[in-house]
Amino acid sequence: MRPASRGQAARIALHLACLRGVQQAAQAGELDDARMELLVNMIATYLPLSATERNELRVQLQRGGDTTMEATELTWADRILLRGRTQGRQEGVAEGRREGRQEGRQEGLRVARQAVLALLTKQVGPLPPSVGAGLDRIDDPQRLEALLNVALSARTLEEFTHALDGG
Repeated sequence: MRPASRGQAARIALHLACLRGVQQAAQAGELDDARMELLVNMIATYLPLSATERNELRVQLQRGGDTTMEATELTWADRILLRGRTQGRQEGVAEGRREGRQEGRQEGLRVARQAVLALLTKQVGPLPPSVGAGLDRIDDPQRLEALLNVALSARTLEEFTHALDGG
């Protein structure tokens, strides 16, 4: 990397001095986060550094173990974007959990319906399609459990269909 020109060095020094001033004021409790963000954004807007100058500034600070850049580097737009990403991730996780619970519930109902059909078929023989259609309309796990118990003791298809129909 080439050394910074005199103009670049002056811009880097001015930018750094402003950032350090903001950082010191924030550490002294003279600035809240909102004002600090505003000032850092103003520095980035009105004293912009090129990518080369920013890299040179980082190199200089890293050599000296200075944390000024890390403490003040995010502009208000960067912080808003970061907050948005964090909020989006949190919402995505919550939505994923909701969908997972719903899918799990649907799978449980499907398995319960299959168990009722299998048991009833074993008890009374082949079933008409209307029995499967009737079970497909049930979304209550307790109702399916009750029908599983009826299927366990049913001797005829009519006994089961009477319970299925709500009797």
